[in-house]
Amino acid sequence: MNAPTPIPGDLETAVSRLKAALLTGSYTDIVKAHKALHAFGDLAADPILRELRQVDLAQVDYPEIISLVTGLGTSLHDLSEAASISFAENALKQPCHPAIAASLRNTIRFRRSNYREAQVLGITILEEKAIDERYRATAHVSRWLHNIPANDLADISRLYIISEQSHHDFRGNYQPYLAIITLAWSTLFHPSNPFQWFRRARHEFTLYHEVGHHREGHTEYGQDPEQEKQA
Repeated sequence: MNAPTPIPGDLETAVSRLKAALLTGSYTDIVKAHKALHAFGDLAADPILRELRQVDLAQVDYPEIISLVTGLGTSLHDLSEAASISFAENALKQPCHPAIAASLRNTIRFRRSNYREAQVLGITILEEKAIDERYRATAHVSRWLHNIPANDLADISRLYIISEQSHHDFRGNYQPYLAIITLAWSTLFHPSNPFQWFRRARHEFTLYHEVGHHREGHTEYGQDPEQEKQA
C-alpha cells in the first residue's frame, strides 16, 4: 500500500482551522478559514477527504457533526467536484444519518458547468442553464438583493437559482455555516404570461425569507417553527 502523501504544514493548519470554525459555529471564522483553504487549490482535496472519512456518517452524537460534514463537503466540492461526487455517492450507499444524507445530496446536486455565473454585491449567483434566459432570473434576483441592507447580506457566499421541479419539497433553502441560499425558479408559465408575475413575487418573498435565516444566524435547516417565523 502506498504511504499517504504528506500534508504541507500550512495546509494542515488551514484544514484544522476550518474544522474548528465549523465545530464552534463562528460565521466569521468559517468564512475566513474556507477562503484560506481554497488558496491551496487542488492540494486541499486529499486532506479534506481524509477528515470526512474519519467521521461516522451513520450517527450524529452532537449537532456540530452536521455542520462539520456540510462545511468540509462543500469545500471539497468547490475544489474537486469529481472527488466530492465519488465520496458522497459511496457514503450514500452506506448507513447514513438523514441530515447528513440530505447535506451530501444537496452539495453534489450543483455542478458548476451547469450554471451561468454572475457577481452581484459580492455574492456569486449561479443560475441553472436549464432555465430559459427569457425569465431573466438573475436580473430579478440582482434587483431584489439591492433592496436588502448590505449588513444582512454580509458573508453570503453564493446564491443558486435552480429550475423548480414537481418533486421539490421547497421553494428555497438556506444552508447554514457556509451561508448558501438556493431558490427554486418556476417556469410553469411563459415569461410574458401575467401569472408569471405572481410567481416572481413568490420568488422575491422566498429570497427575503432565506436572507432572514442568514441574518438571524439560524442553523436548523428549516426544521424549527420559531426560526421560520423569525426569518
